Amino acid sequence: TPHSLGFALSKYKNTKLYLFSGAAMVDGKIPAESWLPYQIESEFKRFGVSYERVFSIKDYVDQVDVIYMEDVIGDWSEKTPNEYIVTAAMLKRAKPDLMVMSPLPRFDEITADVDETPQAKYFEQSWNIVPVRMAILSLLLGCID
Repeated sequence: TPHSLGFALSKYKNTKLYLFSGAAMVDGKIPAESWLPYQIESEFKRFGVSYERVFSIKDYVDQVDVIYMEDVIGDWSEKTPNEYIVTAAMLKRAKPDLMVMSPLPRFDEITADVDETPQAKYFEQSWNIVPVRMAILSLLLGCID
């Protein structure tokens, strides 16, 4: 997802991505392979995508317009580290028009209390994907011009 979002956002001016990694730190650093693959990172640079690697959502929640969350751990038997979890309490410091998005399903990276906030847009996002996919399939099948 970061790859596709990065390429799409490169079409807009004054856009910056803050990339969080859910990987475990080793000697105080997240291993390089846990971030963007080198090829994608070099393409981000070529397309002028401004990005920064960061380690805690809490430090940036008041600066961003969108938080796009995916499960940040590969194994659902583990708990997501606290610095990667979005909570309703955290969103009190956010811009009023912040959107929290997710492709769903979620594990524990977004707490259930976020569902009741105006920033929660992931259910609407999931609902809207159905007509978008229908339109794409119709175009591909030649059903519409």
